[in-house]
Amino acid sequence: MMIAGILPEANGSLLMNFKLSRTSITKKTMKTKIMPKSHLGINQLIEDIAGQYSGDNVETPITYTPAQWKARGEQYGLKSECIIIHDGGEYGPFFDLDCGHYEAHDFMQNELSKHGLYFETCTTWYSAIYKND
Repeated sequence: MMIAGILPEANGSLLMNFKLSRTSITKKTMKTKIMPKSHLGINQLIEDIAGQYSGDNVETPITYTPAQWKARGEQYGLKSECIIIHDGGEYGPFFDLDCGHYEAHDFMQNELSKHGLYFETCTTWYSAIYKND
């Protein structure tokens, strides 16, 4: 199985269009490099919900902490729990209504709400995950 997508680099830029075989990187390694341990629960929850909906294994979502997002110079989502990147990827239908998959979008929102979370689509390529007040 190949894993492909976008990864944040230490200097805040993005490593685009990488492809790694399962033998060269594990999901656990990938998650650790993407998010600090305090946010791994949300990252895993998003992956689990997407897998539950699709009935199949899905790629690990690409996520940022608000501090990482601010360091990139981004302005929106800075008070969120985390940012998920879904630009044209497997997670687009869950977070971007422009994809036209309203059922998948509503499923993600409803399942996140069961865990005290919700998301707001910031642009067509990323969304912010927030705690319900």
